[in-house]
Amino acid sequence: MALGSAEYVLLTGEAGAARLALLQQTYGATSEALLRQLGLSPGMRVLDLGCGTGTMTLWIANQLGAAGAAMGVDISGAQLDVARREAQRLGLSNVSFHESSVYQTPFPRASFDLVCCRFLLCHVGDPERGVREMHALLKPGGIILCEDVDVRSVFCDPPSPGYDKMRDLMIALGISRGVDYCLGPKLHRIVRRVGFSNPQVHFDQPVFSRGEVKRFWELTFLEAVPAMIQAGLIDEREARDLAEVMSDVARDETALVAQARKVQVWARKS
Repeated sequence: MALGSAEYVLLTGEAGAARLALLQQTYGATSEALLRQLGLSPGMRVLDLGCGTGTMTLWIANQLGAAGAAMGVDISGAQLDVARREAQRLGLSNVSFHESSVYQTPFPRASFDLVCCRFLLCHVGDPERGVREMHALLKPGGIILCEDVDVRSVFCDPPSPGYDKMRDLMIALGISRGVDYCLGPKLHRIVRRVGFSNPQVHFDQPVFSRGEVKRFWELTFLEAVPAMIQAGLIDEREARDLAEVMSDVARDETALVAQARKVQVWARKS
């Protein structure tokens, strides 16, 4: 998130924890697999920017051992409160959480082996500035990993005009806030511009026919509704009708919901 929280429209802290847990169920396995592929290992010093409630930061800390250090950054103190409680419950002593903007973190330059972010840059007004900070924080030879979303790719089958309407509203809401919920496919260009050569790219698009994870976009939409109403994009009646359509799709096990494509971009600092 940016220097202020005006761009971020979703719930934070305990109120938003259930949706973020579904996000981890949806996308966590491919994030973890890529981090392993990139060489995440004991003793490394790793920074997770826009860490939210710390689901990825805590998993990273578990991989690093006592000699390593995982640090999570978020601008929301409510998110970090949840993350710190979970770290304490898990007994993790090699992890810490810091309230800061992605644009200007409190850490020494060139001090991390790996810097990552997931679904952060789509919520900030100047993603390139955020990636420049990530570049500065990496040691020479260190690795950046940015994962972000492309909301245009959400669909269900059989097709649903209601789901299509939700997708279009989410994109319009981002535009109204000066952010880009379809940033994912553009990430490689940003990474190149800030000085990384030869970024690698992978697309991941989970699809579900049943289970609580199928409700991820329903819950995301419901959290975003107040901001949509404030922006004049929808009224309360329309929001209720759309939420009912999405709930019906979630219950229908003959209907597929394709979650938003996650774009993973990684590169090594020269």
